Amino acid sequence: MVFTLQKQQAWDIDQAIPLGFGLHDGLKWAPVLDEECGCVRAAVDTLNHDLSHLDGDCYIIFSTSCLQYFLLYRYGSHNKVMEKLAENLQSAANSRWERATTAESSDDQEQILQSKEKAQAILQVQMAGKLWTELQAAQREIAALHHRLEQLCPPKKVESMLVENLENHLGSLSVRTQPDLPNLCMAGMHDKRELSVEWTFAVGPCQVEASDFPGAVILDPSIVTSLRAAVCKLITGEIVCYGDLAVAWSDSAMSFHLLYRRGCKVAAQKLVCLLAIHLSASKAGLLCELARATARPDTH
Repeated sequence: MVFTLQKQQAWDIDQAIPLGFGLHDGLKWAPVLDEECGCVRAAVDTLNHDLSHLDGDCYIIFSTSCLQYFLLYRYGSHNKVMEKLAENLQSAANSRWERATTAESSDDQEQILQSKEKAQAILQVQMAGKLWTELQAAQREIAALHHRLEQLCPPKKVESMLVENLENHLGSLSVRTQPDLPNLCMAGMHDKRELSVEWTFAVGPCQVEASDFPGAVILDPSIVTSLRAAVCKLITGEIVCYGDLAVAWSDSAMSFHLLYRRGCKVAAQKLVCLLAIHLSASKAGLLCELARATARPDTH
């Protein structure tokens, strides 16, 4: 009996591993076999011809009948090929994990940014609400201040009283001749108690205007710098004052003061209140406080 030993082929169709419909970068270690027929069996026959340019241990071939790729490996290279494929699978899994982690990290950062923007928007709304509340409270306070000022000194009543006083003074002067006016003023001021440094109201450091104090004499602050000097000049007639009111500057108090004759305290106080009504709310409150603080209880 004669036994024929068949030589083991280096390449076989059973040594083909399906890879699927596409190739990824992890299989670059296995070259793609350019086979026109697109058949695994034909590729195996070609490799078994021991062509000099096909001396590798594994190749990739595309099967047109199965429409997928196969990995062909040389006999004896099974373990090495399996290790390579396992490395590829692990690398692909790591890549997918990194991409998923990066995507989650980006999503987390976007959520954090959105949360910060939302918190800032809420804070701005709260600040706007607080400012609006403070503004309303300030408006109510200003309205209450104006109401108190109107109750203390109704504007129409004060203005009518001032006009009446001015008409009375002008009427009393109309029968006199101009040269007699200084003598007339001095005749009514022979008593030194007519004016005093104590009969004043502080009206603040701002420059005064004649329109703010109708009927009052405005003393030049560059010449008269104290209340005592102002009273002295008015009493002696050096400065002529036909009415009952005068405004003078005090260097020591750093403020203008409204001087009034004996018995004219109420008229002077109402004039200060009238001036306060035409000022801003903050200045008006300060002016009224100054009027109350500087007023002294007396019989004048």
